[in-house]
Amino acid sequence: MGLPAGADIALMDETGKLLERGAVGEIVVRGPGLTSGYDNNPEANTAAFHRSWFRTGDQGRIDADGYLFITGRLKEIINRGGEKISPREVDEALLDHPDVLQAVAYAVPHPSLGEDLAAAVVLRADAVVDEAALRGFLFGCLAPYKIPSTILRVATIPKGATGKVQRNRLHALLAALAVKDFVPTRGAVESELATIFSEVLAVAAAGRKRQLLCPGWRFAQGNPGACADP
Repeated sequence: MGLPAGADIALMDETGKLLERGAVGEIVVRGPGLTSGYDNNPEANTAAFHRSWFRTGDQGRIDADGYLFITGRLKEIINRGGEKISPREVDEALLDHPDVLQAVAYAVPHPSLGEDLAAAVVLRADAVVDEAALRGFLFGCLAPYKIPSTILRVATIPKGATGKVQRNRLHALLAALAVKDFVPTRGAVESELATIFSEVLAVAAAGRKRQLLCPGWRFAQGNPGACADP
């Protein structure tokens, strides 16, 4: 975002402590052009102000030269079993793949982790990359805990009335596409393993996935880049 102009900018942690340059925290501002508070709304003032600083709700960092970088919105941060993930970082990593035109990562409920990570992508029309390949690509540029459990291929990324992506609604909007389609288990050993995995992971089912990036469709036999009507 550049250097501060007309206001003081700093980073603050959850306890209200100001952070040193290079650390990631909430962006806070203060200055003569900033409102002194909300009218007749003490609850909002308590949440938004800490001493003289206004808490923007944006997450960022300030480098050694004083330049501000926005890394995401605090309310969008995903807590995956105690690991904090900025979905914007995952978006940017997916967009580095040459076949990905649009990408958005979002939280999905998880019975033991609290939240899990998923992503939706819009691919180029001639793309043949599948979910496994995209996850493999991400392992080359992100920490393992930041890799989405599910990557869905969609025609368009759902947006709200203002034209912005609403991450907190994507799970509900895309839930039907995220249902796993598993290959039937082969024999008693696979059946037992699937049962163990589903119990340990606290999920309804576990197994080998039949489909990757064609939600609602099957991959055409002999051509992994094409989808055929079931």
